[in-house]
Amino acid sequence: LRPIVVASVTSSQYGANRPDLLWLDMERELYRKHLISFRSQAASVGGIADRGLGMSAESLALVAAGIRRGGLPTIGTKSRAESIEERMRIYATGADASSIKAYVNVGGGVVSTGGSEAKRGYQPGLNRTVPGAVLATDSIMARFARQGIPVIHLGHVRALAKKYGFPIAPTEMPAVGNGYPFHRQAPSRALAAAGLLLILGLLQAFVLTDWGYRMERQAEAFFRRLRHREPGPSYPRIAGEAGQAPRLMV
Repeated sequence: LRPIVVASVTSSQYGANRPDLLWLDMERELYRKHLISFRSQAASVGGIADRGLGMSAESLALVAAGIRRGGLPTIGTKSRAESIEERMRIYATGADASSIKAYVNVGGGVVSTGGSEAKRGYQPGLNRTVPGAVLATDSIMARFARQGIPVIHLGHVRALAKKYGFPIAPTEMPAVGNGYPFHRQAPSRALAAAGLLLILGLLQAFVLTDWGYRMERQAEAFFRRLRHREPGPSYPRIAGEAGQAPRLMV
């Protein structure tokens, strides 16, 4: 996979608690250490309206400094529609001539989801189809969904964890490769098809050949003998009464 990433520096409620170590700083160090092979293409302030509305001047200055440290272009548009258009241009440029196979949204950013009302219409995880009422609200997710591109919504993390069998807030980190997405029992369609063909073959042999006729005659003879068989030999029985020694009757 070749991700084309646009990062939002702030979150709507609880974001980074170290202004000198934002996600962009972590991403840069991971890339330098060759632990990841990609970096964000651009960054926005994020927060309310994707512009950090309500944040102090000092906070906005810290966000701008973090983006500069990352050496990334800033999405500094003044409206939601402009933010959507700018992101769509970045995705189109990053994809070159190849088509985008999926759009992944992490969190509940208004530009990506369309806002609190619209994002409720997206199921946690993979969305191959989206209700028409949700598509009416312009957003990055809606634009990709209208193109028939699958949308992966990484929201409602607890619901996703329960669905795929991952522990929530584990005391020990599970080993990589364990869990429902990596190992699960599933029915074998090939085995089911082979069994069905075997059953149909046996039925055809039973109905269309003399083998079935012979089996039917043998079954009729067997039940006829059961109805008319001679009484078999008597077997010893034990009889007795209370206070008396049991006696053998033949």
